[in-house]
Order: sequence, then structure tokens, then C-alpha cells
Amino acid sequence: MGFVDDLVVPGSGPVVQVLSWIEQLCTGMNENQASCERLHRRLTYILDALQTMEGKSQLPASSSLDKYVGLVVKFLDYLKRYRGKKLAFRIIKQQQMQSEIQEIHRHIDLFLGELNLAKSTDWRQQSEGDQRLQHKLLMSMTQNSIAIKRELQQTRSQLEAMLTLQFEAAQEGRHGKEAMELIRSMMGTIVRSSNATVERLPPWYLPTEEIQFESTSFARGSFASTHYGTWGSTGVVVKRFHAGDIAADERVRQQVVAEIGMWYQCNHPYVIKLFGGSHVSAPPFLVCENATNNDMGSFLALSEANKKQMWRLMYEAALGLDYLHNKGVVHGDLKLTNILVGADGQAKLSDFGLRAIRAISTAGAGWSRCRAPEYLEGAPTFASDVYALGMCCIEGVTGQPPFAFLDEALAGLMPNKPIEMPTEAWELVESMVKTNPEDRLKLHEVVKKLEVFADTGGPAAVTFASSSRESPPGKTMLDLVVPGSGTVVRVLAKISQLCLKTKEDQEACRRLHRRLQDIFDELEKLEKKKGLPSSDALEMYVKVLAKTLLHLKRYKGKNLIARLIEHQTMMQKLRDINEEVDMVVNLLNLTESTRAQLEAMTMLKFEIETEHRRDQQNDRVMELLQSEMTTVDQQSIVIMDAELPPWFIPSDEIEFERQPFARGAYTSLHHGVWKLRNIVVKRFRAGHRVIDELENEMNLWYEFDHPNIIKMFGASHVSPPFIVCEDATNADLASFLARPESNQRRTWSLLYQAALGLEHVHNKQVVHGVLKLNKILVSADGHAKLSDFGVSAVWKSEDAILEEFGTLRWDAPECLTREPTFASDVYSFAMCMVEAVTCMPPFGYLGDETVREYLKAGKIMDKPDEMPDGAWDLVVSMTCVDPSKRISLSHVLVKLKELAEDEAELESQDTEPQTATIVPTNNIQDFLETMSVLELMAEISAGRETEEALRCLLRASINDEQRVRKCTK
Repeated sequence: MGFVDDLVVPGSGPVVQVLSWIEQLCTGMNENQASCERLHRRLTYILDALQTMEGKSQLPASSSLDKYVGLVVKFLDYLKRYRGKKLAFRIIKQQQMQSEIQEIHRHIDLFLGELNLAKSTDWRQQSEGDQRLQHKLLMSMTQNSIAIKRELQQTRSQLEAMLTLQFEAAQEGRHGKEAMELIRSMMGTIVRSSNATVERLPPWYLPTEEIQFESTSFARGSFASTHYGTWGSTGVVVKRFHAGDIAADERVRQQVVAEIGMWYQCNHPYVIKLFGGSHVSAPPFLVCENATNNDMGSFLALSEANKKQMWRLMYEAALGLDYLHNKGVVHGDLKLTNILVGADGQAKLSDFGLRAIRAISTAGAGWSRCRAPEYLEGAPTFASDVYALGMCCIEGVTGQPPFAFLDEALAGLMPNKPIEMPTEAWELVESMVKTNPEDRLKLHEVVKKLEVFADTGGPAAVTFASSSRESPPGKTMLDLVVPGSGTVVRVLAKISQLCLKTKEDQEACRRLHRRLQDIFDELEKLEKKKGLPSSDALEMYVKVLAKTLLHLKRYKGKNLIARLIEHQTMMQKLRDINEEVDMVVNLLNLTESTRAQLEAMTMLKFEIETEHRRDQQNDRVMELLQSEMTTVDQQSIVIMDAELPPWFIPSDEIEFERQPFARGAYTSLHHGVWKLRNIVVKRFRAGHRVIDELENEMNLWYEFDHPNIIKMFGASHVSPPFIVCEDATNADLASFLARPESNQRRTWSLLYQAALGLEHVHNKQVVHGVLKLNKILVSADGHAKLSDFGVSAVWKSEDAILEEFGTLRWDAPECLTREPTFASDVYSFAMCMVEAVTCMPPFGYLGDETVREYLKAGKIMDKPDEMPDGAWDLVVSMTCVDPSKRISLSHVLVKLKELAEDEAELESQDTEPQTATIVPTNNIQDFLETMSVLELMAEISAGRETEEALRCLLRASINDEQRVRKCTK
């Protein structure tokens, strides 16, 4: 037997046998059988040619033989994925199936060229004929009601087919005209020939074919199994339910739809993001973000360092629970396994509000030892969630379930105090797990207690930390204690001493100390006149003192290089503490400055009408709020909306830096914090003409849930309006790729991810309109995320003023005279590809007027030297002057996926492991300029770590212009 006959397809056997198997598989490809058989014949022709060459001792290099095996593997994978699929699937995927077949043909052409062999067939002309025949056959099938009824016999399968077809019909940008004809034809036939009710497509619905997941689950519970999977190129978690046929009972089906819809609408940093799912598939499933650090119980058990984060994680979980309650959602199954820890180390609540699915679970529903006793007699409540959170605190501290025996939990007994739990923590837990739900501590009080624990690293005796609104009698300011540090007087003295050791940040630290000292002096004056204020103000003051002392201690004694590198972090922390000092001052003030009428009314409405917030206020406070609302309403000319938008966030929940890191004519960007989560706040100048349209735009953005789209947590449409988004800490894609070579090796994978985000935007019938590389951000986990879509009126005006080039170089020619379209987005994305590869804006150094003339004349830019031929061919097909002749985004995704896979393959061949280099962005040039080289060197000790720190420091001082210049050399 010769060498060619010994070629093996990994995991499948000898090539000769695999080709025989492929021939059999082709017979099951329905309307695609002829095109698949033609491709099989080409692969067989190559094998025969290789055997002939071997007989003449002219066998090519082993790398060429590996390429041939790769072509066989690709075709075999194609057949496995598409063989035997139902009609609805084949209609939806027909365009993609054809593209993949054509791509394999093109690779065969290249391979034949390398071997100097004839191409054996004119596959392009034959493909056109195949496509016409396939469309004709498929149209006939979609109109055959008997065949469709036979294929879709169950109500569930009919509903799934209808919803999947609706999903695809809503995404015209993904399909051509002929594909849309097939989709609409089959929808009409299903409606005419079945008993299925035509349901409205839920915004969260995802067809089964959109998701790939591992068959083996990594976790299995009483009502679902959990699997790792991918959606596009993003890692996700797929939860598959052990549920019966949800579609069989319309009442249950509608309840499930409502429950999933409620979760889908939740946008919060401490709640697991639901991307979508299907309630009519077999089995039903949900697709969620992947919390890579497992559940909280497992995370805490990993190390002592993790255990020390228990109270912070519990506080974050409480914030997430408070958010759900404010939305009117009861979790209903809170336990440590449903508190997950994300890649960022933050707690995230999961599996809430799914009572209907649990009720019809085919697996036995287990009883959690964290459930409140009243759960036996009825539905879960807000109070039962508080009970469950208390039990989670016990398990978090001990690493064991709260009760040794399930009977104790079912009997409603109080658990015994664990030895490991501090007394103050146990007092909190006791107040949360009382048998009578009415006696339990309210969640907002729990959140405040846990916040103190999180800030101080755990429970400690804090003076005036009781739940009473009044301070204990006989206590004075001189008795006030900062836990673990002594009296307030002593702590203020310590802070003063530490300020002297902060060197370059000394003035900022001393200003903070003076503010803290002034508050103490004012409290002493107040004590003599009226007595001490409420516990809330004193607790917050003590907390700020403890935080300031801890921060200055961490900073003390660090060498120059370490201080310079952490300078921005230091200043950020000082700003955060100053914001908390402002809150203390507000709590102590008797009056508050008057706000704009609309903002005042909106804030009052938020407090009064938010169900859970009402529970946080006593009756007297609610009466005062209602009275104030009536007064403002009568005196105001502002007309309030009947309901607050679901994305509304009160301005008092957001803390942000006063100094923006970017500014435009009508907006400014600020780093900030919301619920302990780092965010970006985009503030709009009041009175700008687009603010009237902002509410509609936010309704649109808020519903976008995709791993490759920047998450919008919420916004405020009252003066001054703002938007709260996730913080993509690795900057925009242009800056990210301009960094070291290791980042550039991910160019095509990041562009592919961005294109997936753009596809999702188009599927929602939204045009981006201002697409350029700095609108694609890179998150902390290295994923590309699309931003700034849907508010093009704002961004267009911003770009023209804020940036050197505006959007002209990325705009399609037709955008000179018309509004942007889906096709113009494809053109703009091609320009992003050019910019990503060259690290230069499109058209390079050509002036704007020259670029404008190019566009008017229908010219495209010259091919850059850095752009590979295959990628440039894609760019050309995306930038046709006639928008109707541009390649569709779905075809772009197929090609980008191949480029990303080729890039990953090249990366894997590199023996030296590569990691994306994240360069600090501290800007400390001003301080460096005040020091001589000798002074710098005097503070640098010998050793590689210090040298690395210095190099890191120098890189941090390079501005954007220098980075671009470096990249384009």
C-alpha cells in the first residue's frame, strides 16, 4: 500500500474510506445532493492525481498532503452538520450552506494550482444552476402542506418552526430576496395546515441552531442541566430544563414566556445576563453569560484569599437581590449555588423567577435548606428571599448547609450560631431568618449592614450601628469608634500623619483630611445644641474614616516607581472617598438644594411608585413624599409620563468623576461607579436638540442583549440626561491593536466578534450609522463590543467636532446625500477592517476633500501593502459603489470566521505562548518632568521586576499620536 493510501483523517480513518463514507452522506443532503456529489468528485479527482504522482515519485511535500486532508475534514464536518435537517432549518441555512460549499471549492482551486493540476470543472457556473434548482425544489416543498404537516406533527414542533421562521423573517439583512420568499411561503403553509397558534415573537427568542454547546453538562440540578457553549464566537452557558412539553398547555406557556421576559429585561452588574432562549424547543433552554469563577460556594472553598471576599460578595448579591425586588421580581430559589462569581470576581444572581418551569420539571424538585418555612404553604415572597439570603450568609461563613438535617429546615427551626460566625454577623442573620416574615429585617437594611461588612473586611463592633434611628443615650462624639482602629479622634490623627507620607499626592490627601476633620467639628457643635444625629450619618462617617485609613496605609512605604504606576488609581480612590464624604454632608444637612422640576418629579415618582422602594420607607416618610409630589406637580408646568421607563436610574445612585476623560460639543464621558461596579457615564448637555429623542433611543438600546454589544445598564432622561454603560477597560479597538504585537495577532477574531454584534443590531432592524474602529471597544476579558449605535444624531455631531477625521473616511458614498442603511454599515465595516490591519484611518494621509472626491467618483482606496489578498478581496466586495451589489453581512461573517480561524491556527503554531498585553494608561508626565534622571535612578533598585515596572511606566506616558506613529512605521 502506498503513502497516499495511508493518509488518515483524524478521528475518522483512512482518507480512502472517508471519501466512500462522504459519498453515502451526500445522498442525505436533499436538494443539496447534486452540489455535494460534485464536490465529492473533485476531492476524489485530487486523490487519484496524488496516487498517480506518487507512482511517478513526484509526490508533493507533506504540508500539501496535510492541506488535502484538511479539505476532506472540512467537507466531512459540513455534511455532519447539515445532513438530515428539517425543512425549516434548510431554508434558513441555505444561503450559508451554499457559501460554505463555494468556499471549499475555492480552497480546492488554490490547492490544484499549487500542484499544477487542471481544475477539473467549472464549479462557479454549475453552482449558479444548482442554486436555481435548489430554490425551485425548496419552494415546492414549502407549499406542500401534507409533507409539512407530516414533518411537524406536534404542537411544540409547529410552534418552534413558526417562531424560528419569524425570527429569521425579522432579520432581512441576513437573508437574500429568494430566502425571504421561502421563509414567508413556509410560514403561510404552517398557518394554513396546522392548529398552531401564531404567537408574537418574544424579543429574547433564540432558535436552537444559533447555539452550540457541549453534550456533557458541568452541573446538574433538580430542574436543569448546565452546559458550556458558544453563541457566535462568545463563550456562554446553556441551561437545558428537565421540563415536559411547555407548548402543550397555553396557560403554562404564557407564564413561562412572562418569566423569561422578566429576566431578559434585567440589566444589572450583579445579575447574570440572559441573552435569550427557547421555550418551545426539546428541551427548553436559556443562554446566559458565563460566570467563569463558578458558584459562590465553590469559589470560597478554593482558597483562604477567596474566603476573605465572602462579605463583599454577599453584599453584591444583596445589591442584585435589591434590584430584582425593585423590579417586582421575587428570586424564589436563592442559595449559594445560584450566586455565581464572574470573570471580574463579582457576584451575580442566577436562576430567579422561574416558578412555572420548576413546576413542570420532569426531575424531582429538591428542597433547598435556604428556603423559608412559609414556602411550604405558598409562593415565595420578598421576605422569603431575605430569609434565604440569611441562610446563604451562614453557608458562606461555614462552608456547610445551614441545617445538618432537612427536617430541621422543613420544621422552621432557627439554626444554631456557628462557631466561625462573629457575633455582629450572627445578630444580622438572626434578624433575617425570623420565623414570622413580618418580623424579618427589610432588605434595604440588610444591604446597609452588609455594605459595612464589605468595606471593613468583615463584621466588627461599630458604635451606633444599631437599627434604631436614634443614637444611644449617654454617648458622645469622643466615644465614637472606628472598628479595629480606635476612637475617631485617634483615627483622624493617624490620617493626618499618613498624609505627610504620600509625597506627590500629599495636597489631595490633606484636603480630604481637612474635610473629615471639619465634619467631626460640626458634629461636636451639633451634639452640644441638639444631640447626636441619626445612626445612619454616624455609621457612614465611620465607614468613610475606615476606608480612608485603610487606603492610606496601603499606599504608605511604596517606592517611587510603584507610586507613579498607581498614581491614577490613588487619585480615583480619593475621588471616590470624597464622593462618600459628600453623602455624609448631605445626610447631616437640614435642607437640600432645589432641583429642576422634571428631575424632582421623576425622582419622587421613582420613590413612590417603585414597589420595593415603598417597602423601604415608613408610612410617615411616604406621606411626606406623596405630599411633596403633589406640591411639585401643582406648581410645575412639566407633564410627567404615566410610567417611568424600565431603564431609569436615579442620579443619586451614580457616582462619577467630575473631570471627563473625553469631551465633545454636547456630551462628556466620565468614569464612574454604580452599585460598586465600574461604569462609564455619558452625560448630555441639557437643551441640546437630540435630547428630546433620547428616550426612544434608550428604549431601543436597553433591549439589546448580546455578548458583542456594550451593555447599557440604564439612563436618566431628566436634566441633565445621562447614560450608564459597562466600562470596556481595554479601550477601543484602534488603541488596543496599536499596542504590542500580541494584540495584533487577534485582529481578525476581534473583527469577527464585532461583526456578530453588528449582525445582532441589524437583526433588530437598527442601522449603526457611525461605524468606525473607535466605536468597537475591547472589554476586560478581551472580547470586542460594539457601541454607540442607535443614537446617530448625537454621535454624528460629536464626531464632526471631537475627532480629527469625523466619519467621512468610513462613510459609504451614498451617505454623502442620504441617511445610512444596512448596506452602508457593511461598507463602513470594511473600512474598519482596513484601519485595523494598517493602524491608520482609511485613505491614509489623503485630505478630506480628496477623500470626498473619491467617494463622489465611486472610487475605493488603493490596496494597503499590509492587507492580505484574500482579506482585500472581501473589502472590495463590501465596498461596491452600488449598495445593492455589496456582499451581505451574513457572507461577511462566513469569511471573517475563516480569517479568524486561520489567524488562530497561525498563533497555535507559535511555540512561544502569547498573551494580550494591557498597557497601563496612567498619565504622569507632568510629575516625571519635575525629576532629574539621577533622582529617578536613585529610587530604582536593581532587579528585573523594577526594570519591568519602569518600562511599564514609560509605556504609560506614550500618547495616542505616538502610538499611531509607532504602529505605522
